Amino acid sequence: MFGTSSGGLSVISLDILGWSVDDCMSHLKTFAGKAFDTRGSHILRLLSRIPVISSVTRLFCFIYAVLVDRKYPADGLEELLMNTYGRERSIADVSAATEMGSQVGITLTNARDGSVYIATNYNGVGRRPYNLDYCHLSSDDGHQQVTWWEVLRCATAAPFYFKPRRIGDLGTFQDGGLAFNNPASIAIREAIALSPDAAEPSIVVSLGTGSSSSNPKGESSSILVDKFPFRLSRALWRQTSSKTAWNHLLGHQKAGDRTNFFRFDIEFEEKEPLLDDVNKMEHVRQTACKTMTGSPSLHLLSRHLRAELFFFELDDSLPPYYSNGAYQL
Repeated sequence: MFGTSSGGLSVISLDILGWSVDDCMSHLKTFAGKAFDTRGSHILRLLSRIPVISSVTRLFCFIYAVLVDRKYPADGLEELLMNTYGRERSIADVSAATEMGSQVGITLTNARDGSVYIATNYNGVGRRPYNLDYCHLSSDDGHQQVTWWEVLRCATAAPFYFKPRRIGDLGTFQDGGLAFNNPASIAIREAIALSPDAAEPSIVVSLGTGSSSSNPKGESSSILVDKFPFRLSRALWRQTSSKTAWNHLLGHQKAGDRTNFFRFDIEFEEKEPLLDDVNKMEHVRQTACKTMTGSPSLHLLSRHLRAELFFFELDDSLPPYYSNGAYQL
């Protein structure tokens, strides 16, 4: 199981801590409320509601965030991560995932050169080609072990919102979504590397956090939107979207591949909520529940997962034989 950004929080909560889905959802609400602490910006929020000076106030806030390299301080975020995931819990420590035989990973990007790293609970074991476009973060830098709270601190360091963070002598890291907003392709390659016979996974499930439709309501029709900075921004945003990454993954599958792919996501009629718009979390949750209720793909996935629980052992006295172009029993 692999996660990027907030998905990383869910992965570690579910697999490493062994939480239930309900516990995980409840924690994420609390986490967002404390991480995006706005107690020190009441005056600015009041000023931003005044029509005459709202634009100036927003510009001032943006310039300030650029100068200090973040919109929110990370002190409360780091304390929350340490209290939740453990100050000393190493990525190599025994966990609920170890008991289940589950492999988990979190994507990060190096703040210096943009290279992609993954932090896993299996320390990069397995056989891989040399030309991968990502690296494994060592669980031990020679001085101290890498902890999960440090990894998650980096994974949630979305540019503009939080500063990146340094992990020992390994480097400074930030949100992995800058390069792999959908880590499904990495998860598949890691599953192959961990498989004794290099077999591809039989089922791949991708869970999105929502995106806007192709033509969201309320989109600006100003002449400025056709200028190159805005065109470039839209192009980059589209190329880094999880939906685009998923479509690329499906488009590169070979004919005859037996992997079953499932993607569950929600589509907003208007623009997707901002990352720090905590007030929209309940709306997003309700939209997701409504979308998933009665989903044919969800029922199909459940049948595939149930079928994975059955194993058949051949009778040595009655081996299969090849006849008429197929094996017969």
